[in-house]
Amino acid sequence: QSNLKALASKPKKATIESPKANNANVKNDSKSATAEKPTPKAKELNKKQQAIELHKKQIEQAKVLYKYHFSYFSKLYPKCFSQTPKPLAVGINKVMLEEENKKPEKERLSKASISKFLNKYTRSVAYKESLQSGSARINLQGEEVDKVTTEHAEFAKKSLEEWRSRRAKQNNNRHKPQK
Repeated sequence: QSNLKALASKPKKATIESPKANNANVKNDSKSATAEKPTPKAKELNKKQQAIELHKKQIEQAKVLYKYHFSYFSKLYPKCFSQTPKPLAVGINKVMLEEENKKPEKERLSKASISKFLNKYTRSVAYKESLQSGSARINLQGEEVDKVTTEHAEFAKKSLEEWRSRRAKQNNNRHKPQK
């Protein structure tokens, strides 16, 4: 008991010390105090957002380029390329390339440009709808050179059905309530 009384009568020293922080890696500017390092999940989300934005820009550029090429080819071959697509002759891409190669080099469109244009043109819904069995296929001057085969017409019909099915699913998914 005497020890307890002696301890009680002595002035108390602070025995609790706050833990010492290692401040060597901490910056004192106000920017770093408020900014947090992005988490890996946030970085991934940011990359996805950047990819989406890039994709949107690429789509817009492709649309502009297609419109330019459509205008170019519809002026050169007005009986072939119009707002109402007509089935094109098989191999018309080769004929178009030959025609472009007759021009001075600075005025030519590349093979890739012609291919991209024709791919977009022939994959359009309106073009596929024009591919009816027995319909006339035309050359660059708008003259009938062949007929659409049953095989090509069925392929176009199947392609349209698949596209419409995908489109319907996308529209249904957009209108579903999110949990």
